[in-house]
Amino acid sequence: MTETAADGPRLITGLASVRRGISAPSPERLASGDRSAGRDYRAVLADVTDAALVDTWAWAEARTGLSLTHGIALACVGSLARRDGGPEADLDLVLLHDGAMPDPDLAEVADRLWYAIWDAGLQLDHSVRTLADCRSVAHVDVPAAVGMIGLRHVAGDRNVTADAASAVLADWRGAARTRLNDLTSAIASRTSSRGFLAHVSEPDLKESRGGLRDARILHALAATWLADRPHGAADDAADLLADVRDALQRATRRSATRLSFREQDDVAAAMGFGRRRSGPVDHEHLRSAVPTAGRMPGRTEVGADSADELLAAVSAAGRTIRYALDTTIRQAARSAARPRRRVSMEALLAGRRPRHTVVADGIIAHDGELVLAVGVRPEADPGLALRAARASVTTGLPLSPITATTLAACPEPHAATGTWSPDALADLLAVLAGGDRLLDVLDTLDIAGVMATWFPEWAPIRNRPQRTAVHTATVDRHSLAAVANLARIHPTPEHTEAGGIADPALLIGTLLHDVGKVPGEIDHAERGATIAAGTAARLGLAPEAAADVVGLVRDHLLLAETATGSDIADPAVAGWVARRVGSRRRLHLLAALTQADAQAAGPRAWTPWRAELVSRLVAAVDAALREKVLTDAADAD
Repeated sequence: MTETAADGPRLITGLASVRRGISAPSPERLASGDRSAGRDYRAVLADVTDAALVDTWAWAEARTGLSLTHGIALACVGSLARRDGGPEADLDLVLLHDGAMPDPDLAEVADRLWYAIWDAGLQLDHSVRTLADCRSVAHVDVPAAVGMIGLRHVAGDRNVTADAASAVLADWRGAARTRLNDLTSAIASRTSSRGFLAHVSEPDLKESRGGLRDARILHALAATWLADRPHGAADDAADLLADVRDALQRATRRSATRLSFREQDDVAAAMGFGRRRSGPVDHEHLRSAVPTAGRMPGRTEVGADSADELLAAVSAAGRTIRYALDTTIRQAARSAARPRRRVSMEALLAGRRPRHTVVADGIIAHDGELVLAVGVRPEADPGLALRAARASVTTGLPLSPITATTLAACPEPHAATGTWSPDALADLLAVLAGGDRLLDVLDTLDIAGVMATWFPEWAPIRNRPQRTAVHTATVDRHSLAAVANLARIHPTPEHTEAGGIADPALLIGTLLHDVGKVPGEIDHAERGATIAAGTAARLGLAPEAAADVVGLVRDHLLLAETATGSDIADPAVAGWVARRVGSRRRLHLLAALTQADAQAAGPRAWTPWRAELVSRLVAAVDAALREKVLTDAADAD
């Protein structure tokens, strides 16, 4: 039967069912990496939604008896305007008018439209605005401005929509230089509440840093003409996140964007990732456990499954979008700054060149970023990337995107001799001692592929999720966060005696403490110790330091598990731990690693209660080791 306006807004009435009935891309096609499948699916969703809204507009015109062809229009913003919404997406609609229609008539039109949509069971975000209203809202509300610069016509007078869209866009461009700080503040505020998409176990695909909202902000920044946005990988990452969101909404039949534990398996299957899990996997590493001689108890399998593959892909996409946004914001900020005095052609011909600050061999500071000096050949300099990383941590200046990409051409630091040079090792240790600054620096280099040339063993834990209530980050991010935490630990006299918080063995051991969390491994600490032994040898660590690294990785769970699962007042427990650790130096390095590790795991892992128990255990073990030293000395006499 042909639908007409006189029959009522039947298209909108059945829209929810129609959208749910549209054939979704097959898991095989999604798994192939063909992102056009999802784009085509979302385009069909937009087409049927547009048709239903146009039909509803005609129905409202017939029911009100008003002419809705001049001076009034229905427009959309958000995902519908971009034509990239999911099957359960809200409808973000704006009733635009030129002010000529009497208020009662305008209210009647709005009521007809909005109630028809609500009666159809659809989620609606609506507003009624003049052109001046649009400009005013966009002026005071940055997120609203980002949405409104994509205003798209649906029905009615196209000129009204075009006037509003062009005015909002012109205002956005005109005020971009002064509003960039507002935009970055809004991003920071959202990040503090939603976290980083790449590093959380239950990410919000839209609101987390590096999510779909940030992908849209990239377009808004490009619209300012202050900066172009990265294409290619960033677009593919956004399409992947949209595909995952669509699968999530099909599974839940809600406009959900948070990928919670209970939906991850179903979404992974719909996306064509891996195999389904046969049972729960528990990665919690700070459980109660009673030590038994010769082996740490309570290890759990770290198994590969479809949800892990899904989360790893989401993590990689989030890192790509976040990096693209960060670099685009920096580019826009440089463009927005007052133009600096330029060097004239005459000055260049006379031999006067722009001044640059040399911060390391082959590395210079230029326009707020670190870049490579003229004539530097990365392919012939194994230590260049490490010097660049150290310079970035030391100065606080980011590596330019092209510099980070170029550094991937550097040979492996051990390529020539099989081990790192002392200078290369010193640069690495300086980076690892850099506190929070090391996080962005190493993330940038990891995205560029540089970390893999330093640590091939990093690949299996890169973007690897940890789906537990204790851990809040991927394995690689957790490991780096633990290293960064070392800089915040107030060193005790025992720490200083052991070599300090910046002790090479402590820095390397903390970096590698979870390197054994590879697919299928049952005892990640023992596996990690084996891997760490090879890494320490390749880095050229002294034998004692290499042994400490292996011991720290092997026993990184020892203090927390023993303190919470054993009677620490029992001298036998302290004696067992003392024999396991072997020395006061390693004990206090292990205590620092335990604290940094737990604090990086999340707020549940390092409570005052747990910290007190670990502190008491360390004191008891320290006393046992002191007594052993005295006893050994007496026996020697």
